[in-house]
Amino acid sequence: MGKSTLAFQIGLDAGENIPVVYYDLDGTGHEWLLDRVRHIAGDSIKAFRKLTERFYLRETIATLEDDLSYARKQHGAGKIVIVIDSLQTLPTSIKYKKEGLDSWINRFKQLSKKDVIPILVSEQNRAAYGEAKMSGFKGSGDIEYAGSLCVQLLQDEDDSAEDPVQVHIVKNRHGKTKGHVLDLVRDKKKVFWFKEEEADEIN
Repeated sequence: MGKSTLAFQIGLDAGENIPVVYYDLDGTGHEWLLDRVRHIAGDSIKAFRKLTERFYLRETIATLEDDLSYARKQHGAGKIVIVIDSLQTLPTSIKYKKEGLDSWINRFKQLSKKDVIPILVSEQNRAAYGEAKMSGFKGSGDIEYAGSLCVQLLQDEDDSAEDPVQVHIVKNRHGKTKGHVLDLVRDKKKVFWFKEEEADEIN
C-alpha cells in the first residue's frame, strides 16, 4: 500500500524546515531507510545531507524524551515532528494491548500540546478493508477521539504498485475537507516517492 513510504516522505519533507524524529518500529531497518534516502537524493551527497540535516532515525521509542531534548538542543525551541511507524508495534502489555495503545495515543496527545506534531502510522482492521471510515483503524478506539487529522489509504486488492492509491480524509478537526481528496502514484524517476494526482471526485 505504501503507508511507510508516505510517512517517510512526509518526514523528509517536513525535515527541510523543522526537526523530525522517525521511529522505525515496523522493522524496516536503519540501513534500508538510509538507502531509500540515497535513492531519493539521486546519489548526491549534497542532497543527502540536506535531506538528513534535521531528520533523525530511531529503532526504539525508549529514547523518545532524550530525542526530543536533543532535537531542541540542536535546532532551538519550536515544533518537532515525530513519526511512529507503526502504532501497532509500540511496546504494550500483552494482556492489555488495547489499553496500552490508547495510553500511547494519549501520551502523544499531551506531547502535541508541547509543540510536538505526532504522525502515527496505523494498520487497518481487516473487517474494514476497502472502506474508509474511522472505525477502520486497528487496535485503538482512542484514535477516533484524539486524532486531529485522520487519513486512510485505499487500493483495490488486485492493483499493482504502479496503480494509484486513494487518499481519504476520515476526520478533519480543523477544516471541512473530507472524503477522497487525491490519489498518489509512484514517481518513476525517484525510488520510494509518491506524486499527487487530483482525485476524479473531490467530496
